[in-house]
Amino acid sequence: MFQCMKKKFKALPELKNKIMIVDDEEIVRELLEEVLRSAGYEVVAFSSGLDAESFLKRQGEVVDLLVLDVEMPVIDGEKTLLLLRKIDASLKTIILTGYTSSDKIERIKEIGVINVLHKPIRCTDFLDIIKEVLDN
Repeated sequence: MFQCMKKKFKALPELKNKIMIVDDEEIVRELLEEVLRSAGYEVVAFSSGLDAESFLKRQGEVVDLLVLDVEMPVIDGEKTLLLLRKIDASLKTIILTGYTSSDKIERIKEIGVINVLHKPIRCTDFLDIIKEVLDN
C-alpha cells in the first residue's frame, strides 16, 4: 500500500492546506492521515462519501484537496466525487486506488481529477504529488 511505514517526516508547520481523505479501509485512512499530518497538513478523513458530503454541507468548510479511493461499498469514488463537486465544483481531486477497471478510471478522469495514483506508492512520491497539486 505505502512504502514508508513508521518513517517520520520533518513537520512543516507553516502549511495551512486542508486535505480530505475518503477511503473505506481504516488502515489506509490512518496511514494517509499520519503521513499528511507529519508533513504539516491539516487532515479530515472519512470512511464514506456520504460522511464527507455531510461534513462539507454542515461545516461549510473549505477543503484544498480531496484524496479519494475509487472502490468503496455503498457509494463508490465516482459517485462520491459527483456529490462533493455539487458542493464545491472546483475541488481539486486525486484518486488513490489499488484496483479499478480502466473504464471506471477514465470516467472519473472525465469528471476532472488531477491525478490517479496506484497503490502501492512511496510516501515521498505521494507527498511530492500532493505538494505539486496544491502549488498549482
